[in-house]
Amino acid sequence: RLADNSILFMEGLASVNPDADLAILKIDGKDLPILELADNTPLLIGSTVYALGNPKGFTNTFSSGLISGLRKFNDKMTIIQTSAPISPGSSGGPLLNSDGQAIGITSFFLAEGQNLNFAVSVKHISEMVIIQDNFTLLPNAGYFSEILNCPSRIREVWLALINNKRDKAEELYIKLYDFFGESLYKDYNFWVLAGYMLETHKQPNDFKTEKAIEAFKKAILIKPDLAVARLFLANLLSRNQHFEEAFLEFKKLIELGHYEEESYLGLIHANDMLSHIYYLDMYGALRKGIKKSSSIESCVKYHKRIEKRIIRKEISTLDASLSREALSKAISLTPIIASDFYFLGSAYESLKEDDKAFENFKIAVNLDQKLGDAYAGIGRYYLRHGLDKEAVKTFKTGIELAPNDASNYGELAYHYWGEKQYEDAIKTLCNCIKVNPNDFESYYLLIMIYKEVGKFSEAKTLIEKAPKSMAPLKKLWMIDLDE
Repeated sequence: RLADNSILFMEGLASVNPDADLAILKIDGKDLPILELADNTPLLIGSTVYALGNPKGFTNTFSSGLISGLRKFNDKMTIIQTSAPISPGSSGGPLLNSDGQAIGITSFFLAEGQNLNFAVSVKHISEMVIIQDNFTLLPNAGYFSEILNCPSRIREVWLALINNKRDKAEELYIKLYDFFGESLYKDYNFWVLAGYMLETHKQPNDFKTEKAIEAFKKAILIKPDLAVARLFLANLLSRNQHFEEAFLEFKKLIELGHYEEESYLGLIHANDMLSHIYYLDMYGALRKGIKKSSSIESCVKYHKRIEKRIIRKEISTLDASLSREALSKAISLTPIIASDFYFLGSAYESLKEDDKAFENFKIAVNLDQKLGDAYAGIGRYYLRHGLDKEAVKTFKTGIELAPNDASNYGELAYHYWGEKQYEDAIKTLCNCIKVNPNDFESYYLLIMIYKEVGKFSEAKTLIEKAPKSMAPLKKLWMIDLDE
């Protein structure tokens, strides 16, 4: 995207250097501004440099620093260490000298240190230009290359949409039938466009969403290997909580070998949501049971019927080992997403591969210091290895950096409870409820601790103050408290 918000499309891959983590891409554009490469200029430690990037989406952020060192990264590459800040989103931007020449491509930073930022020298770019590989078309570089391979009239609508000219796009869209007639409805390109127009309408509603789903399915019916339609459909189904259908569409995309990064991550998300269906149905059962009868026995019976129905349904979800494989693939495609490493760590944890779980939790924290769940994973590792002090310290760090994440409060409170440090457990859970008033697990755990130490009046007060959304659970908790 250029400064005027117009978009240039990537056509393919001209050259690649895996050792330097660099690629030269060919884009569809001409007469574009360029940066001069200072590939023959000596790099002097202490000289001023400037980094340009898009940290956290803040485009064209300009920062300054010094060349701190030149480090031997491997046998083939020396990297530039700089104090110029490089945050997530800035990697791939230029590192400039005082003459405005590019001396490096910003690459990565070490979160556990201060001003430990690194860039790859532009001399590797020059080498790649000299020894360009055979040009490789990239159909998976983005869905734009696929959707724009269509009749010119339909392409005009897409280009208007891409350049944020919605009114013009709708005007051109209405005229499509006048030009194509009935043959329009036999063209899969039209149905992809129709689905997208409905999905992104300025006044969305359930009817338009259902029609968008129908449109994408019609495009797939005409052309079953149409990856972009499946991607749009899968994401739309997932956003509207049709997780089983979304799961199957993402799985089909992986089988087709298209949009692998989005598909693996979408598959994992759909699977994660499907795994919660049991609990969602359980709460629904409890609500219905309580509404039908005040008897706890009837609630339990109703719940058991629901449980049997879910088991018979045999929802297709990935087990831990398949989650591990999917996440490993997603990380290999985009190795900078902290949540991927956290989920991979969780998969290893489920498989009792502790060291690998710990390693991935640590990487997640380095990538995102406010990812509370990752701290909870590290703390659990310490507890399993008898390192209680380190675990408590880690849980507290997680609470400090991610105060709205309930996971560390819960882990710390469970630890205190097990050690019979009741007051510490109660204090931790009360703090959690203050910042997470809808975390039912904290309520339940606090009620159980109150019951164990004989503070029944405090437990009843807590139940009464619980949110209305917990009404079915509140009745169960009160019955449990009286037993």
